[in-house]
Amino acid sequence: MSACGCAAGKFTYDSPGAVLNALLDRLRAMNTERIDLSEATGRVLAENVITDRPNPACDVSAMDGYVVH
Repeated sequence: MSACGCAAGKFTYDSPGAVLNALLDRLRAMNTERIDLSEATGRVLAENVITDRPNPACDVSAMDGYVVH
């Protein structure tokens, strides 16, 4: 059996809870650091982004749309 819980292409977990436990066993906390925005490409955000006002100021997403890269 491989580390993913599958043997010969067959799914071997018997419940969603077993899958979740297998995933949680493999997760590890990452260290965080503060860097300039210009150095942030390819990194994972460690905090929520909070703004002091809505952006855009009115509901125009149906016309403009949004892209996050």
